Amino acid sequence: MATVRPPIWCISKISVLKWLQMVCSLVVVIFLSDGRYQWFMYTVVFFISIFLIMSTSLTLVIQYMGIKNIYNVEVIFNLVAFSLCLLAGSLLTYDLIKMVAGSFAHHRYLPPTYIGRDSWMNRVAVCIPASEDALLSNIICAN
Repeated sequence: MATVRPPIWCISKISVLKWLQMVCSLVVVIFLSDGRYQWFMYTVVFFISIFLIMSTSLTLVIQYMGIKNIYNVEVIFNLVAFSLCLLAGSLLTYDLIKMVAGSFAHHRYLPPTYIGRDSWMNRVAVCIPASEDALLSNIICAN
């Protein structure tokens, strides 16, 4: 049986962390949307972020409805989200290290001309903490 909570519930600790996780994933989606064709891994990170946005919003709805025995679903979601964020952060860190060293050979194409190499490296540098912040919120939500 589900019980609907008052709207003030949206600013509780766990829901705020979930909102922040969705915002961080949205930042990654926005910043990587222009360069997905450069490297296949950008597309992987892009879709990981979209999946995290959808699944996080689903867990927010489930928690808002107050469905009982949600603990197992929440633990499984946090484990999957933790793994995906770790993968995304690792891929982007590898990419940034290669780009700072001047090697763009692992990319299929160069960054878009209207963005430029330095600006693209800055975008990837912003996406790394955003994906890692989502990773940290999964650790905190698990406790």
